[in-house]
Amino acid sequence: MMEFTELYQSQKEHHLEPSLPWFLRSKISLKPKIQTAVWKLFEVNLLDIPELKRVERREFDMHLTWSDGTEHEITYDDLRHACPCANCSPQRNEDSTSIALRRIVERLPKEKPSVRKVGNYALSFEWTSGCSSGIHRFERLWRLGEKQDPDNGKAYVHGAW
Repeated sequence: MMEFTELYQSQKEHHLEPSLPWFLRSKISLKPKIQTAVWKLFEVNLLDIPELKRVERREFDMHLTWSDGTEHEITYDDLRHACPCANCSPQRNEDSTSIALRRIVERLPKEKPSVRKVGNYALSFEWTSGCSSGIHRFERLWRLGEKQDPDNGKAYVHGAW
């Protein structure tokens, strides 16, 4: 995977159309669902974002500072509504269930979560009430901070295959 990542980044830096890995270009195709899942894995891991340098938890939001000097404020309600876990994600697929999830989140007690780093790619937030299962990749936090769709326009589908 690292070889493809380096190739992709190199092609991107030189303004070339990035090449797909051989198994996504091959005439001997993988099952379409596997092919899509593998491509999404590469796509998500290659989002160009600066390194997260600092997380400051405040009373109702958190302040993120990135290596390029960009600063974001993300409310805890927005963070909870964007939870990427298998329980919360499907609830954002439809407008009606997303609105219902938002109402549930807004009724939860206002609290400052504890934060722990997950590997070198994500943060996990622990709340005393509500869902604490989600692992928020740095790319997801960047999208939230930029007021973009953290799901990148993709509906939640259970399982990788």
